[in-house]
Amino acid sequence: MNIADISKTGAGRIVQVNPAQLECYIDNLTRENMRRGDRARAEIASPEALAAHREKVRASFLRSLGAMPSGSFAGARVTGRFETGGLVCENLLLETLPGFFATANVYKPAGRGGRLPAVLMVCGHSPEGRMNLVYQRVQRIIASAGFVVMGLDPIGQGERISYYEKGSEEPLIEPCTREHDYAGLQCLLTGMTVTGFFVHDGICALDYLASRGDVDAARIGVTGSSGGGTQTSMLMMAAPEKIAAAAPATFLSDREAILDTRQAQDLEQIWPGMAADGFDHADVLACMAPKPVLLLCVDSDFFPLEGAHRTWLWPKRPPAFLQGTSARRAVSSRRSRFGLKAKNFSPRAAASLRRWVPNWFTISPPNGLNGLKTKNGGFPSTAGAKKRRTLSAQGLRHTGRTRFISNATITKAKGSGVFTTSPQNITPGASRRALSATACI
Repeated sequence: MNIADISKTGAGRIVQVNPAQLECYIDNLTRENMRRGDRARAEIASPEALAAHREKVRASFLRSLGAMPSGSFAGARVTGRFETGGLVCENLLLETLPGFFATANVYKPAGRGGRLPAVLMVCGHSPEGRMNLVYQRVQRIIASAGFVVMGLDPIGQGERISYYEKGSEEPLIEPCTREHDYAGLQCLLTGMTVTGFFVHDGICALDYLASRGDVDAARIGVTGSSGGGTQTSMLMMAAPEKIAAAAPATFLSDREAILDTRQAQDLEQIWPGMAADGFDHADVLACMAPKPVLLLCVDSDFFPLEGAHRTWLWPKRPPAFLQGTSARRAVSSRRSRFGLKAKNFSPRAAASLRRWVPNWFTISPPNGLNGLKTKNGGFPSTAGAKKRRTLSAQGLRHTGRTRFISNATITKAKGSGVFTTSPQNITPGASRRALSATACI
């Protein structure tokens, strides 16, 4: 065959490769690791095996955090106190690291003595952080059931906005995910992760609650929705010994369902190396077993309901020592009125949590849900109309103006409480990046 004949066959042309080839390769590798993790969990047949698995997951998670912040919890101080709706509210400033501050508030029933059970509520991706109307309502609902409830601002939210220029009243970097990613990239350059700061703040908050004279340290629970569900799950892995019960909302699913959505995630939700270790969301439950866990879900979400269903069913064939553990787990699923934007606690979800938690803390909730309607009683502002710069450098702080939010009424979300498995939930219009974040963790 001469040159002319060869050219006729097209052998000399450059054939375009599949542009998604790398993505497909990583997908397949991730799914192989998931199956390996499934096999490892299926082999748990004794309390000793569960303890060993729990430590393995914990070690994997802590390794993913990179170098942890240096220093230790320096204490907390109350910056203000007021009463509203039969509750006492304290505004708090926690120094979780030297020169590094976290803003928070605590609600507790007025006139109640003794040591009460407590709940730490970590916030999802709301620019107002714990000051968000919905999160304020959830805290008051739980506190009205006889709890000490602490709402904690995450990094980059509420009163913890980090990036200002002198003389500017608007942050250079938008709150929530933008700041999480911006700070997170800087952390990666130093061998740290922004996740490490989230986890450290949460553990300091748990330690603070345990140190209070009005809290029973043996009865502390954790809850949070969306990004707060992520933080709840991180604390369930990092510090299960500090938690008596947990209720992650709109986060726990399973990694295969999330992978299929192609939904990108911000940096505190990406835990390097855990995919290679076979991690899946069932491992979060394994870290808490046999302690009680409530999964709060909605039917249209970034984190698919069918994945939550599969995770909730773990283990499919429980060994003898875990028989009865399923009785300590519950799930509450609600129809999402606002579609993919329904990332906050609905009043129904908060009511489900309020009814469930007392079962595991041996108290009887009062009749009614007084906290569902929040009347004008003021919002807790720790910094007193000030924002504090917290993350860009541990020793830097910034004072600016805080915009308070109105006490508007939020309508209850209607929906069904029936938990069913839905068809594959592929997020419409979701980002299809060459490497999805969930495939890379």
